[in-house]
Amino acid sequence: MTKLKEIIITAEQKDDGLRLDIFISTLPEVDSRSLSQKIIKNNLVKNKKTQQVLKTSYTVKEADIFIIQMPEQKTDNSLKPWNGKLDIIFEDEHLAVINKDSGIAVHPSIGHQEKTLVNLLLHHCHSLSMGFNEERPGIVHRIDLQTSGLLVIAKNNKSHAFLAEQFKNKTTHRKYWALIFGQSSPSQGSIISWLKRDPKNRKKFASITKNTKKEVAVVPSDSPLVTPLVNTDKEKNTLESKKSSAKQAITHYKTLKEHSCGVSLVECQLQTGRTHQIRVHMSEKGNSILGDDLYGRPSRWKSVKDLPIQNLAKNLDRLALCAFELGFVHPVTKKELMFKIGIPENLKELMTKLNFQNLVN
Repeated sequence: MTKLKEIIITAEQKDDGLRLDIFISTLPEVDSRSLSQKIIKNNLVKNKKTQQVLKTSYTVKEADIFIIQMPEQKTDNSLKPWNGKLDIIFEDEHLAVINKDSGIAVHPSIGHQEKTLVNLLLHHCHSLSMGFNEERPGIVHRIDLQTSGLLVIAKNNKSHAFLAEQFKNKTTHRKYWALIFGQSSPSQGSIISWLKRDPKNRKKFASITKNTKKEVAVVPSDSPLVTPLVNTDKEKNTLESKKSSAKQAITHYKTLKEHSCGVSLVECQLQTGRTHQIRVHMSEKGNSILGDDLYGRPSRWKSVKDLPIQNLAKNLDRLALCAFELGFVHPVTKKELMFKIGIPENLKELMTKLNFQNLVN
């Protein structure tokens, strides 16, 4: 029998008038509209105030409070090894550095129960850290499903704790490159904002707003990294209230090259590592990443002026985003390790057409 976990969610003003199944499908725990409908049809959603079990067609009202019985994700006992392709860059008895392919989830979740990086690791590794999250053995940090690049994996709890502390203290070295639409202005700098889940779409993240404007600062890379300023006590209290559920995000970026067709190559170095951080920051600057239909307009490829490049951009089945450089201190030897990878196979043709191929190898 599937175990259930209870979550409680309150409808906001923007949710007023939505059908219940559409409202439920926006929750981060729910992967799709079909799963939303299945949860409702199994009588797993009720109104907290009336205790009434709700139907799919129920119209959501602002301030409605819903109790949802969510099917729990599989635990480590159900994780199955997967004998698939695993690109190992470095490995010893304490850790491994992996080059994850795009299209592979880092760990099992709703909609991605098998054939994840965790399943690959279970087949390859005799031991993985298990003491921090038994559903995610070995996983110290993550990158998005449709992003490729470098990850460090812990093989025991001691290594995991040492590596996790470096990520927490922001002492790791992480660089990405990305293909973006348009030209970044300024061409380099640091983007500073506070990120939280987007109230309009819970599958997205966004910078918090002040007076309906995004509270985002783009400053020269050598400027002091300060949070955006507010002018009055009322504004300060409002912003601090929003920040209580948000996390500061800082991305340092520089343009490596611009193509006349309307695509640029940028390098991004993370000072913080928030979910979707680079995707949000680039999109909010007006330079969404190629292949990113969540944060960019799906039809933006039409703005690319070179037809062969436009066709390649149109048919991307991944993000044009690669975690190409990773550095950290080894948990046992205490040596500084640095790793770098080249262009992913499924981006080589596009990078060559843009004549960017020699800039990131």
